[in-house]
Order: sequence, then C-alpha cells, then structure tokens
Amino acid sequence: MIKGLNLPDSPRTAVFILLAEVIRNDPLIRSVCKETSLRFLDGDPREKNELGLDQAPAMRFTVSTGPDEWWQPESFKGPLVINVEMLVKGFNQLDVQNLWWALVRAIYPKDQATKLAIQKRLVSAGAETGQCRFTQPAYDPQQLPASGGFHAMGQITLMIRLPLNT
Repeated sequence: MIKGLNLPDSPRTAVFILLAEVIRNDPLIRSVCKETSLRFLDGDPREKNELGLDQAPAMRFTVSTGPDEWWQPESFKGPLVINVEMLVKGFNQLDVQNLWWALVRAIYPKDQATKLAIQKRLVSAGAETGQCRFTQPAYDPQQLPASGGFHAMGQITLMIRLPLNT
C-alpha cells in the first residue's frame, strides 16, 4: 500500500488491508489471476489504467461503508462494504461463479487452523467477529459479446468496531 495522506489507518482501512493481503496471497487466486489483475486501489501506480478484458480473469475491490451505530459507550460499529468487480474471458458464465467461489475459499480456506487464524487477524485489525458475509455473491453477470467475456459485481460485508478512545 502506498499512502497518499499522512493519516493513521482507520479500523475499516486496517481490515481492508488485511483482507487484501489474504486474497493476494491465496495460492488458487494467484494461479488464475496475475498480480496486476487484482486491483485494490491502494496506491499502486500500476492500477491507474482501466481494468480491461485483456487482463482477465481480474478483480477490482473498492471500499464503501454503511451507517454506523453505537456499540458501546466509547465506540461505534458499522459495516465495511467491499464491492468486487469481476472480469472473466470466454463464453461460459459459470466461470464467474467459479472465480467467486475461489474468492470465498481464499477468505474461508478448507484448513480449519488457517481459517481461524485469518478470522483472528481480522478481529485484531478491527472486525467485530472476523466473519465475512457475501452479501451480493457475483450477481448478474453481463455478457460482453463483442469481446467474449463476462463482467459481474459482488459484495463482501464485515462489521467493524470503531473505538473512540484509542
């Protein structure tokens, strides 16, 4: 990550950075997506160009939020919403679902110890439980008939603790 502003990381930022690391380092994701095809918009100058089908399979992750609410006397909690844009080459719409499933398995790997370690790290970074909800799993894949591929969107949501006394 390359910082633009000299500010401390918010809890949402810390959780997003950790989740990006988990996804980037997953062996299955790395086997199908080039490093430059995983876009986290975290200051890398290689990400300045538009994501194109020539880079597919590709995923772009952008951060959004939702309403915060009081959680404890000195803290809020609120969602970290990560929008996932996916591009897949070819004419098989099921490739979109399979790429989404690879993303799910990166966050929730088969190995129980690894899965629990990821959740523990997410909690340490600021997540309420460390559990991701896939609130919009690769919905509405749109065929790109002229270029032979699919464009789809998905969404991952985590609840984040936002302490006011730290």
